[in-house]
Amino acid sequence: MQAQPGTRTSLSTAPASSGKPSLLFVDDERAILTALRVVFRSGYDVTVTTDGFEAIEFLKVRKFHVIVSDQRMPGITGVEVLREARDLSPDTVRILLTGYSETDAIVGAINDVEVHRFLQKPWDNKRLKRVVDEAIALARNFVDEPRNTAQQAPSSEDAAVDRVGRAVVDAVQRTPERPAQRRDAAAPLRPGPAQLQPSGAPANQEKEVVLVFDTDSALYDQTRAEMSGKVEVEHAASIDQVFRALGSKRVGIMICSFDVQSESDRTFLQMLKKEYPFVLVIAACDSTDASLLIELINHTKIFRYIRKPVGTKMLSHYINSAIRLLGETRANRKLLLRQKPEEMHESLARNATAISLLQRFAKVNESPWGRFTAWFRLRE
Repeated sequence: MQAQPGTRTSLSTAPASSGKPSLLFVDDERAILTALRVVFRSGYDVTVTTDGFEAIEFLKVRKFHVIVSDQRMPGITGVEVLREARDLSPDTVRILLTGYSETDAIVGAINDVEVHRFLQKPWDNKRLKRVVDEAIALARNFVDEPRNTAQQAPSSEDAAVDRVGRAVVDAVQRTPERPAQRRDAAAPLRPGPAQLQPSGAPANQEKEVVLVFDTDSALYDQTRAEMSGKVEVEHAASIDQVFRALGSKRVGIMICSFDVQSESDRTFLQMLKKEYPFVLVIAACDSTDASLLIELINHTKIFRYIRKPVGTKMLSHYINSAIRLLGETRANRKLLLRQKPEEMHESLARNATAISLLQRFAKVNESPWGRFTAWFRLRE
């Protein structure tokens, strides 16, 4: 997207890097920018502009830790600004700010921008500062460190992980084989060596495991037909089967058909991402409730959102995008930090559903595969 002519401030208003955390705020209302300056005037390097096109020019000449953009602006939307920010400065953390519940903008923020957080006007200053501070801490892992794509020598931690991985594989290989039989949908999934390879380059370059969580088989059949031979597709028609798969399979992608209006469904997804941040969730539902979609961004960090009925081409595109990101994350575990969701609301974290799910995740984590993948979770 090329910058369009219009009234704007001089590019020289963007201060040079001072060593402080750098913030770029974009909003067409000057009063909003003034208020944001007041909140962040101490300890931050703040740049503001009322022009989304100027913000794009700023991004071409310097790095920012965080960009916060309003959605509704003349000539260009916040999603468009953040899309350009993703291309020009992918390590800059992107936050969308809006006073309107626009479903299309929210979906675009998830699928096109991979927005980190979604904030609504009028905002609470305490929460705004907390969200921005968390975003700065995240960005400093990437913006302040030069990219290094060269192969690095394994760390002592990696070596330890490999030793554990080999021990798990050996244990599985020593388990006597059972006669081949048709697996019943309710039967527990048995781990095999291909799913228990250590991190790094697997011996047989095993396929990614895509777990389709749907009460019927339509979405599973669609996924298997489209991705046959490219990934290993598993089906779970119940929560019980989801937990069995997580305890025995190298699940990296989960396609969830769920009811966004259901608190239990939302709680499950939040707990899943909290316990397994490396699992990329593609959410398929038919709801367009803007406030609940915002919750999916902030508290569940869903990777992509698909409206039902699910289009085959879009589903394939999103799965392939997830596969690429999984590969990048395994090569650089620091990328897991970008998958960290916002903390659950205290009342939700203490309800009976959340407590029950936490207990079940704890049991899964004690399985051989759960213990082996424990290193691949976020450490505080």
